[in-house]
Order: sequence, then structure tokens, then C-alpha cells
Amino acid sequence: MRNQQNHKENIEVNAAAGMSDRQREELEAFARYCATRLERELGVIEAWSVKIERYGRRANPLVCARDGETCLEARGSSADNALAIWDAMCRLEQPL
Repeated sequence: MRNQQNHKENIEVNAAAGMSDRQREELEAFARYCATRLERELGVIEAWSVKIERYGRRANPLVCARDGETCLEARGSSADNALAIWDAMCRLEQPL
């Protein structure tokens, strides 16, 4: 299994416009935590992508788990960015 440093490299987070560097770093760390939790149960996923979009007051991140040529996607929704990422990750857990 890859170490934590290499694991950081397989998660790409694209933040919504207007987000500070600190907010982006915190969301990136949270996305890493969610991915690591899933990988502990399901095995290592090749790459993760989190694209955070905001529509009005709601965050709607699109999370993609790519393993080889397979890419599973789920979208979350919440007024809070981290909760929206958690929502999307939970929606991915069952199909993974």
C-alpha cells in the first residue's frame, strides 16, 4: 500500500472561485481523509478527483474515483463544503 506522502499525490482538488488558499488546503486534507478511510475498507484507488462547484449557497462537489479505465463519479450537496465532499464520498462507497 502506498505511503501517506504518495497518497497525497493521487488526490486532485479543484476549488470553487473565491476560496482562499487555506480553505482549499483544509478541503484537500479532508478529501484525503475521506479517500483514505474508503481505501482502508476497499483497497487502494489509483486516483481521486474532487471538483468543488458552488451554486448559490450550496456546494456541489463532483468526486471521481479512477482505477484503471474505470471512473466512478458521485455528486454531493450541502451548504458546507466539507459536508458536501463527505456526501459525495458516501455516495461513492456503495458502488466501489
